[in-house]
Amino acid sequence: MFWWIYITAVLICSYQVGKIFKKNKLLVFFFTAIIFLTPAQLEVSSINYAPSVFTFIFNALFEQNFSSRPLRTLFISLPLGLFLFLCISLIKRKFF
Repeated sequence: MFWWIYITAVLICSYQVGKIFKKNKLLVFFFTAIIFLTPAQLEVSSINYAPSVFTFIFNALFEQNFSSRPLRTLFISLPLGLFLFLCISLIKRKFF
């Protein structure tokens, strides 16, 4: 249940941040949503997920665990998001 509230809040905040940038509104919205919505496993053997950016910050500040394991999914999803955005913009430019 809390994921639905979190997803809604992230999409609203990403939209507001995207409105600040007039030229690249869709790009900024897309990447802020990707950054804040990418999940990471809390522990290797568990099925509990949390946002990867906040998991990394929590581990670095409170547990003093400077591992990049929570950011792995973010390193995968950002290039895929950029590729998807470029494909969509090329299709939009050619056909519409």
